[in-house]
Amino acid sequence: MVAIVPMCIGHGVARVVAARAALMAESRLSSWWARTDDRLRAGMADSARRHPRIAAVLRTIVRYRLWIIGAAALAMAIVDGRGSFEIHDPQLFIDAGKKLFSGDALNVFADETVQEGPLGLLFWGVIGQIADLIDVDPRMIAALVIYLGFTFAVVFLIRIALAERDRPSEDLEFFVAAMVLFGGLAWTMLSTGHIAEGVIPLLWFQAARDVRKGRMDRAGLLIALSAGLKLWGVLGIPILLLTPTFDWRKLLKAGAIAAAVAALFYAPFVLFGEYNALDYKWDIADSSLIHKLSPDSETFTWQMRAAQSAIVVALGSALALFARGRAHADWALPLAIVAAKLLLDPTVFEYYSLSLAVLVLTCVGLLFSRARSWFRLVVASLSYFVIFPIWFVQGDQLAAVALGVSLAICGSQYSRSWGGAWEAGMRGGSKGRD
Repeated sequence: MVAIVPMCIGHGVARVVAARAALMAESRLSSWWARTDDRLRAGMADSARRHPRIAAVLRTIVRYRLWIIGAAALAMAIVDGRGSFEIHDPQLFIDAGKKLFSGDALNVFADETVQEGPLGLLFWGVIGQIADLIDVDPRMIAALVIYLGFTFAVVFLIRIALAERDRPSEDLEFFVAAMVLFGGLAWTMLSTGHIAEGVIPLLWFQAARDVRKGRMDRAGLLIALSAGLKLWGVLGIPILLLTPTFDWRKLLKAGAIAAAVAALFYAPFVLFGEYNALDYKWDIADSSLIHKLSPDSETFTWQMRAAQSAIVVALGSALALFARGRAHADWALPLAIVAAKLLLDPTVFEYYSLSLAVLVLTCVGLLFSRARSWFRLVVASLSYFVIFPIWFVQGDQLAAVALGVSLAICGSQYSRSWGGAWEAGMRGGSKGRD
């Protein structure tokens, strides 16, 4: 008993020393960031004075950035849209989607391999109809729609989110457009045909923002739309728990809207047609967590998908209740849900990790929204060149999920972490918008 007292005292002293060391390190780090930012800004201002023509060109580029981004998207769509689809899925979705415009519309899910949702099939059906009408390969039409539509969707979402934080977004608009067009995101959506993996994260992010503003009904509708693209979109239902004022009536109403609209998308096919999509089985990869937990299982059924969904929704609900009111919960929660789903998936195809990539690309700038533009671009560039290739290596599922979970935790704790010190340091050097 006597020996315990010195141990407790020693432990307390160690904690105090560690806390003081952390505060000193934070202070020095903040000062270093402030000095670095001042030097860089002074250097850029001096360069602008010495090279006024270059500065004028750069200002013109920023002013007309949407036209530049649109031209780049159009050019890349023309380049990547040439030829025909090389894998089976896009043509499968086009053929199934075109059936929506025929007398056999209710039987589009008779083929169990069709795992897209009704809205996804509608998209590809319209692409197929337009291609037949103007006698052009559907790949070109799909490239034009995906490259232009998805690029501007990400750009405007970044712009709106940063405007709400009273921060400039010009630098990140260029960056996210470059990553969508040249970093593989738009190409993955086009070449695999799985547009839902790119669009659902954006719908979830916007739904989370709507919830935090009290627009519960619209958030429920966005979650229903994500389920219409692909059934796993219903996993976004925990996002509704981010509401700052826990009004059960509004919460239940939003949940009912999400469930009812999602059910309406599928009900005609289930009730009046031949719906075999739930008979599909996935092979279980040796590298997956499912194989490690159940080595004897060879296939993953939709009954197992239901159990997976229950676990993911439970985890997402717990994190939503924990993260309510935290600065970055609007992207941290969707990121955590996607990461948990990937962790429990039986296998990882190239397009599976697209959702994780889209969310990380969206959140990097928001995480450091108060930092200066140059710092945001450095962090965003590192996030791509260091980590991004891992997401598209099949079998490296756990590495991608660990990244997603770590970023989600950092986001939910951000206001109390070292990130706050970095932002304080970045603000301390100079004032105003950059």
